[in-house]
Amino acid sequence: MRNLLFFLVAILMAGCAASNTSKANNINADTDFNHKAIQILKPKCEAGNLSACNDLAISYQNLQNHQAAFKIYDKNCKMGYQKSCTNLANIYMYGDQIGLQKDIKKGIEIHKNSCMNNGADSCYYLGEFYRLGRDAKEPDYQSAFDAYSRGCTMGDIASCTNTGGLYELGLGVKKDEYRALQIYKSSCYSGDTSACDNVKRIRGY
Repeated sequence: MRNLLFFLVAILMAGCAASNTSKANNINADTDFNHKAIQILKPKCEAGNLSACNDLAISYQNLQNHQAAFKIYDKNCKMGYQKSCTNLANIYMYGDQIGLQKDIKKGIEIHKNSCMNNGADSCYYLGEFYRLGRDAKEPDYQSAFDAYSRGCTMGDIASCTNTGGLYELGLGVKKDEYRALQIYKSSCYSGDTSACDNVKRIRGY
């Protein structure tokens, strides 16, 4: 699972069949969890543990303190912690949804730099941006393929699966169903169930 920010609080609102009391209990439990996490993570972050800093920022985001999270991600990214760079870029790209400034250009710039510096998560999100043609842009399958491929070489399984999809459909790269199948099989063995489904579909069972 990606250790990223993206809007974990929304998960708490899922499940229409749950009672209001159950929802409230879940929210209270999550709030309590994040407050306790902050107490544990903050000293570790202050001691220079960049992983703890990133997790601290995620807890702040879960508590809707996005400004505090932004500052931590920004500092962590400048120190070369790529997961924080990815989270920082995503805040820039979708900041208007959480009361912060949106800056697509800045977000893409950070994702590109992170992707080129072994930030596999940024490669994935960069690929998604280009493939889906977000922000009223046309899809750029060549750029999506390049981003996914780079993420795949760094071991990001979702990037590998999407690379296979582009091979299968001939988008951004010459169509090659055999190569797509091999990539899907590798992703399937690594635990990506959607890739397993693609293997079955291509094989016809």
